[in-house]
Amino acid sequence: MKKILLSILLITCTLTVFAEKITPLPELVKPLNMAISDEHIYITENTTVMVYSLKDLKFIKKFGQEGSGPKEFRRFPFGFSVIIIPHKDVLYINSPGKLSIFTKDGEFVKEQPTRLPMVGSFRPFNKGYVGLGFTVDQARQSSSLTLNTYNQDLKKIKEIYKQGGFSRGRFEFPANNPIFYVHGNKLIMPGQDGFEIIKLDAQGNKESFIKRDYKKIAMNNSYKQKIWDSIKKDPFMSSQFDAMKKMMKFPDYFPYIQNLFVVDGKIYILTFLTKDGKSEFFIYHTNGKFIKRIFLPYEYLNVFLPMPSAFKNNKYYRLVDNVDSEEWELHVIDLD
Repeated sequence: MKKILLSILLITCTLTVFAEKITPLPELVKPLNMAISDEHIYITENTTVMVYSLKDLKFIKKFGQEGSGPKEFRRFPFGFSVIIIPHKDVLYINSPGKLSIFTKDGEFVKEQPTRLPMVGSFRPFNKGYVGLGFTVDQARQSSSLTLNTYNQDLKKIKEIYKQGGFSRGRFEFPANNPIFYVHGNKLIMPGQDGFEIIKLDAQGNKESFIKRDYKKIAMNNSYKQKIWDSIKKDPFMSSQFDAMKKMMKFPDYFPYIQNLFVVDGKIYILTFLTKDGKSEFFIYHTNGKFIKRIFLPYEYLNVFLPMPSAFKNNKYYRLVDNVDSEEWELHVIDLD
């Protein structure tokens, strides 16, 4: 029988004490992603989607498996999982080579092949889609991540944003992540001018609406060593350790923004600053008004994958691997 344990934890934060509820999820083996709709929590394990009730956190069902059929998903390499985007009454599920649509109860609706086997992360936007792509500069032997609009058939309409550059055979780590959220007829994403959040329309017109003075955090040797140690221990990456040592370049300073969550009219901005084992978040309204600064637990599964986490209804949801019980737990922190 599933137990629900209640505990009160003092979370290092700004003038706030949070209550935390802990629920064991024995169905999970190796969770990789989490997404939350108004009624459900979706947790992915490669090509399988586990569905839980948001109200009482009880397991409902699972769907999906590896394959090329209409109810199946192709597997991403390097341990990455399918990407779930809840939107209105359906789920958009990104996997290599196709975009699948399911009801929020996990019933198959249809699928659409894509022309991008590895990139994508398609989301409904402006009567079509918005998604990620690559542009390659052969002369400079470099490539850039791009944000593009697509029609209903997933044919590219327009490149609306270009983020950074990657020299052939080299990449900077940690990089400025290609994070974007659809908010009405605009996109919300990190900018490239310091600590900045921008809004972008379907034509690529940019509005900088959140900026703050923020001191850069210098890169340190302990972080570098932690990354190398993680790669050595990871079953997917350990065999590529020597190659990654040649390709990865650490910057002098961490990026301003590590991750971004936009939900329920709020923007949760994660930085690289840590304090007492917890990470710094700035919370804003989507109109740009500052709410507060807090510190919350934020961990990683491996070098590239954060531990599944999400925000919903002013609560912070995160998965924790309890090594004593050998069971995954869902920790829910009430931010009120």
